[in-house]
Amino acid sequence: MKYFDLHCDTLPIVTEKRKSLVDSKMMVDLADHPFEQYTQVLAIFSDPALSADDAYDRFFACRRHLDILTLPETFSCILSVENGSLIGDRPERIDRLADAGVRLMNPVWAGDNLIGGAWDTHHGLTSFGRTVIDRAYESGVIPDLSHASDEMAKEILQVASRKEMPVIASHSCARAVHSHGRNLPDDYFRQIMASGGIVGLSLYPHHLTDGECTMETIRRHLEHYLSLGGEDHIAIGADWDGIECTPDGVSSIRDIPALSDYLRQNGWSERLLEKLFCQNAANFFRRLHIPF
Repeated sequence: MKYFDLHCDTLPIVTEKRKSLVDSKMMVDLADHPFEQYTQVLAIFSDPALSADDAYDRFFACRRHLDILTLPETFSCILSVENGSLIGDRPERIDRLADAGVRLMNPVWAGDNLIGGAWDTHHGLTSFGRTVIDRAYESGVIPDLSHASDEMAKEILQVASRKEMPVIASHSCARAVHSHGRNLPDDYFRQIMASGGIVGLSLYPHHLTDGECTMETIRRHLEHYLSLGGEDHIAIGADWDGIECTPDGVSSIRDIPALSDYLRQNGWSERLLEKLFCQNAANFFRRLHIPF
C-alpha cells in the first residue's frame, strides 16, 4: 500500500540526537518500512519556551540535518512548521521558511503568541497575525488549523474564502465524537472541505476518547467525517513521535497496514482506503503544485 501522512514530530528529535530517520527506533522508522511509497509531512516544532530567534535557528538546524540524511527511494517528505512563534515580529521570515521548503504552518500551539490564540484560549488572530496569514498565502505556505482556537480558525477560514485558497487541519479529530478543544467542530470541517482543503486524523488517544482507545475508536472519528461528506477530504495525520501513547494496535507506521485491514473488515472499500491513506493527501498537494 501507499501511505501519505500529514503530521509527525520525528525530525527535531532525530536532529537533536544526531540520528537518521532510518533505524531511528521511533514511531517513524524508515528501515524496511512496509509501504510501496511513503510520503510524510515532517513538522518542525517551535518550542514556546525558546525565543523566536532560537526557535528560528533550530528550524534551520533541522533543515540542515535533513539535507545530510540518506533516505530510501520509496520515501519523500514535505516540511511544515508547528507553532509560528519562530517568526517573532518579522513576517519576512515566512519567505525564507518557504524558500527552505515549508508548505504548511500551524500559527499557534498552546496559549498565545504574537499571531493569536491556540485551542486552549478564546483569542483570535491579532493584527500582526492577520499580516502573517496573508504573507503565508503569498509565500505558498498553507495555514494549518490544528491547534488554533475556534476564533482563530474562523478568521483564517474567512481569509481563505476571500482568497479562494484552501485550508488544512493536519492532525485533528472530530469534536462531535469526542468533545476536546483540540478537535474540529463539524462546521469547520465542512468549511475546510469547501475550501478544497483536507483534514488528517490525529491518533493521539486523548483527542480520540476519554476511554479505551482502539482501532474502533479511530473508525468512529473517520466515519463521522465521512457522514459529513468527507470521502475526498480525509487523511491520516498521526502525530507520530509527538505523542506519548497511541491507540491499541497502532503504535507506529508499521501498524498502518493492520489499521487498513481493520477498516476493510468493517466494510471499507479498496477505493476508500486508498483515498484515506494516500490519494486524498496526494491530490491536495498536486492541486497546489507542491512536489513530493
